[in-house]
Amino acid sequence: MTDRYDAQLAFRFVNSSIDPYLKFVAPRMLPYTRAIATGSIQVAGPLGDYTHLRIDGRVEDASVTLVDYELHNERRSR
Repeated sequence: MTDRYDAQLAFRFVNSSIDPYLKFVAPRMLPYTRAIATGSIQVAGPLGDYTHLRIDGRVEDASVTLVDYELHNERRSR
């Protein structure tokens, strides 16, 4: 372990509810909004100095429900 706490972390989320976290970036969001996503996040760099962290994220599938309306991304085959 270094003084800078160098790290390389990978997280995967599948059909995860992300709406509780959206209030930090969209505080005026309706409380009835639901957001479900699948994707991944990679974090690399010194955890002791977050200004030099590199964070990459990818959302592969997402759906958002606003009251009675559901929006989702178009699924692509690879």
